[in-house]
Amino acid sequence: MRCSLQTLMLLAGLVSGPCAAATPLTELYKSTPAPPKDPATALAWVKDGKVVAPEIVTLESNLQAAQATALAEATKAAAGAPAATPDTAAVSTAAAGYRAYVAANEGANAPEAVLGGRVKWLASRFSGLKKRVAGTDRATEVREQELAAYRSLFADWQTQRTPIVSKAQAELAAAGEPTAIASPESRAAVQRYRAAMINEVEVLLGLTRFSVERAAGLESADASTVESGNTLWDLMTDTRKRPRS
Repeated sequence: MRCSLQTLMLLAGLVSGPCAAATPLTELYKSTPAPPKDPATALAWVKDGKVVAPEIVTLESNLQAAQATALAEATKAAAGAPAATPDTAAVSTAAAGYRAYVAANEGANAPEAVLGGRVKWLASRFSGLKKRVAGTDRATEVREQELAAYRSLFADWQTQRTPIVSKAQAELAAAGEPTAIASPESRAAVQRYRAAMINEVEVLLGLTRFSVERAAGLESADASTVESGNTLWDLMTDTRKRPRS
């Protein structure tokens, strides 16, 4: 079994093995596939109007299964009988870490909300630009520029969020196997913490999927409506509208 696949199973709590010592959550986050470098690669990842690249669809499937397992275990744990013994310091730290994560990343601050807003902004600006160059010799160049913009956003977001995932991984590892945690509340919190970090990977991978769909011209990635502000074309062709550096 390849280490990358075993890591996914480790996330779901299904197996143990040599990959366990390699901080699986952090390693998985760092190895999440980035948006393709060029339109030709993006098109190769699509067939019959759907993204078919194994590096995306297989990872998505495994992440969804791992997250579902963690959440199911959390629900089961929460319904358990009160603990007769107190939690260890490491378990208490992990449970507190989860509560702090939720407080800082809920609602408008949720990773999918924040990254989604940035992706939508970029897509809307490029939509205006692509309409203006459609059918010209600049069309391919603009598509390449859009992919480059998504790759830059991907790298920036990944760098920004990696410390969050690494902190969670360290706390989860120190807490030990969830089944050995005495307190039902803490056992549930640890599983939800794990599910939240899997969601971090899903959010990052979602940017890659979106970039591929945009490059392939799929309707699901259409973001041509600009609610406010200037289009990217406006910013490029009118120096008075360019944002200050």
